Amino acid sequence: MAMCIEAWDDLQSCRPLGFGVAGFIPYTAITAWADRAGLDLELFNLLKAVLRQLDRDRAAAEAAKAAKKGARS
Repeated sequence: MAMCIEAWDDLQSCRPLGFGVAGFIPYTAITAWADRAGLDLELFNLLKAVLRQLDRDRAAAEAAKAAKKGARS
């Protein structure tokens, strides 16, 4: 759990920006982080899955927030 939180925090700055919205953390950034941390393939796959799910959850929350804001306008 701590590893995933640390990676999530460290990799925030790697997100691509487009139209004012931050994208998903790039696969290459996750791979580089895992390599530096010395993760084996099993832990890398776990980390990647958790970060991808967190990215999907973040994107869904931002979309819901934008939709709610748009409905008020």
